[in-house]
Amino acid sequence: GDDYLYIRIANLKDKGGDDIYLHLNDMTMGEGIYNIGQSNGEYYMSAANNQQVIVHTFDGVNLGKTYYSGANAGTIKITRWDYTNGILSGIFNLEVYNKDNPTEKIQIANGRFDIGIGTLNH
Repeated sequence: GDDYLYIRIANLKDKGGDDIYLHLNDMTMGEGIYNIGQSNGEYYMSAANNQQVIVHTFDGVNLGKTYYSGANAGTIKITRWDYTNGILSGIFNLEVYNKDNPTEKIQIANGRFDIGIGTLNH
């Protein structure tokens, strides 16, 4: 479809686990490479009008640091988008910066997701 896609990848096993938010504002292309741009720090429909990523790190109890994608931060490659069967797969490679200290950066290489949309809420 052409609506936005929002994926939260989270460590829910550990209390206060880290998480990554992938926001694709336009899925018109379906399978392909989406360039990640500057994050505005907002979520869902208030998010930037481009692909963006937000990362949260936790210290086990409290929110530790928040990282945003910058201009030309990397890519999200949708490798499978089977709308009929509800299957979405992709790989992402990017760099994010600490919102409070922009010189501090994190590289994420070969991040991957494989989602069966029909079983998410079961």
